[in-house]
Amino acid sequence: MAATKNDLITLDDLAALGVDTTGDAGTKAQAWITYVSNYLRLIAQNNNVNLDEKLEDDKSNGQGVFTSTVKMVVANAVMRANAKPVEFPDATMYSQSATPYSEMVNYGANATQEAFFKQKELDLLGFRNISGRRQITVLRGVR
Repeated sequence: MAATKNDLITLDDLAALGVDTTGDAGTKAQAWITYVSNYLRLIAQNNNVNLDEKLEDDKSNGQGVFTSTVKMVVANAVMRANAKPVEFPDATMYSQSATPYSEMVNYGANATQEAFFKQKELDLLGFRNISGRRQITVLRGVR
């Protein structure tokens, strides 16, 4: 998969962070860059934010702080998704004990093909959540 105009980071950005971007690993990483970039744009739209306009405003004011943070968030999500071997399912829980040696792994359902953002990362960018909807809590019987 070739780089697209929607990509928020480049393979060079990942290589600078120590990610292998040669051969098949580079092809896989490039695909994740495109998917994650588009995923973040969709989250921004859900939160009524035009990500491209916000990035352009950040460049024009000369700070680049928001742009740098977007690149960090996208790189983190790409590295998490890219690090998962496709043949091996994602573990939802993993534990080890030393004496006597034991190991326990619980696997999620089809979690290997998933890119995700941590809530902290979305908060950094000013997005409420993936859907953009506010959560409403109703307390009854509280005085």
